[in-house]
Amino acid sequence: MHASKNIPWARLTAEGVAIVVSILLAFSIDAWWADRLERRAQSVELTRLHEEFSEMRRQLGMESRERVVSAALQLLEMSQGHATREDPLEVSDALLSDLVFYGNFDVATPILDGIILSGRLDAFESERVVTAIFAWRLAIKEVTENDNRLRELATAQLIPALVERSNMAAALLRKTSDPNGTTQLSIDDELEGYIALRLRMNRIFDSRLDSLRPILDELLVAIESELDV
Repeated sequence: MHASKNIPWARLTAEGVAIVVSILLAFSIDAWWADRLERRAQSVELTRLHEEFSEMRRQLGMESRERVVSAALQLLEMSQGHATREDPLEVSDALLSDLVFYGNFDVATPILDGIILSGRLDAFESERVVTAIFAWRLAIKEVTENDNRLRELATAQLIPALVERSNMAAALLRKTSDPNGTTQLSIDDELEGYIALRLRMNRIFDSRLDSLRPILDELLVAIESELDV
């Protein structure tokens, strides 16, 4: 009983409290440092994403199939106004070259793809950024599918149909030595249908490209709001 009274309870309690406080403080510092590192990592990733999508926005501003639409519309009007189907229609090589043009809208986003594959997108704190990224991915998927169908139409249907009805060498080689060169083209209902389909699908493609711009702008603004740039 006497020995118990000699135990320095106040000192032991104070030391125990100090130890607990030290441990809690260490955990708090670790958590603060981990959170700081995470925020820094996200800031770097968001900066790189902003650069990637800014370049995509620049490309999108330059992308257009207007000349294809114009060529398809012009040739369709020419064929519909060509009364004597037995006689070939004289068509500009430049117009035919524009008609069979098919681009490849480059939507490669290696930085975003790397973030998604690593699972890092789930760690993003900004719900607005994540929502904008998913909206972009859904929209670009539709545009890419449409672009693939356009390419298939040109290579598998339209170009073979034109080759059967004319000498397409100059148009396909996109020669510029004779800007006034022409080709004799035989017109029939099948070819006219392919030209009309070409016109319709390119108009759809252009409208979907237009729909990408506000989605991409929202994504850039969402990233900027997180970076405060």
